[in-house]
Amino acid sequence: MKGLIFDIKRYSIHDGPGIRTTVFLKGCPLKCLWCHNPESQNSKPQFFYYRDKCIGCKLCVSVCSTKGLTFRDNKIARNSCEYCLKCEEVCPSLSIKTVGKYYSIPDLVNIIKKDIDFYGSTGGVTFSGGEPLMQYDFLMEALKTLKEKNINIAIDTCGYTTSERILQVSEFADIFLYDLKHFDNHKHKELTGVGNDLILQNLKLLSKTGVKIIVRVPVIPTLTDSEDNLKSIRDFVESLRGDITLEPVFYHDIMTGKYELCEMEYALNHLTKPDEYYKKEKSSILGVSYDEAS
Repeated sequence: MKGLIFDIKRYSIHDGPGIRTTVFLKGCPLKCLWCHNPESQNSKPQFFYYRDKCIGCKLCVSVCSTKGLTFRDNKIARNSCEYCLKCEEVCPSLSIKTVGKYYSIPDLVNIIKKDIDFYGSTGGVTFSGGEPLMQYDFLMEALKTLKEKNINIAIDTCGYTTSERILQVSEFADIFLYDLKHFDNHKHKELTGVGNDLILQNLKLLSKTGVKIIVRVPVIPTLTDSEDNLKSIRDFVESLRGDITLEPVFYHDIMTGKYELCEMEYALNHLTKPDEYYKKEKSSILGVSYDEAS
């Protein structure tokens, strides 16, 4: 059994408590307008294209198995590319880089074992994405193996999966980082491509298991940051039982370069990054002090 992983970030301090190894699995059922990892959305391997490195040799075009690559206007153009990734093998300028590599459970565990000494009493492994539950079978096998080694496990999820799966994962997870994008179902679908009924239902079920949950709220100017939305999320979370807290995640634009590498259009270039006053105000609405949020 192998899982498709697009990044493994070691010594991470933003994906759960303590020092962690974050494993980013490919594939996501949501298409959030502000997605921080656009390369995670596709459930298949793909490539980053570094246009400024390209020397125009066209070797990539010559080896394409589907003849789906062409070269025009001094750049690669993909017509019917199926990501055979032969282009990366022959590129002399390293302008093509594969995003997504298959790992076996032993492969992954061997990488994680190198970091165990840094975890201390609070750190561990975080499975993120994309949406890790899209690769449910691989995820479950990884969780079982890591639990046998007494490693703390966090699951970073959007909650858009079957209730059966999220409850089964909860038996092995120590903490959930649970994204709640917008409380209004119609608006949630407009911003992410799916409604939030299942997401809210799964959060309710998960809160009853006793597992620790951090509900992370993306605070995106003009899209999710209205007082009504933030209050609705706060009230909903406060109505749930269990070990559950709120954490705002404020908009930033450091990921925009990845959209270019993926040859995807980024729709939110008009937004500006929030200042400190904005962060304090929105944190207050959620009932969280800005010191805690930051």
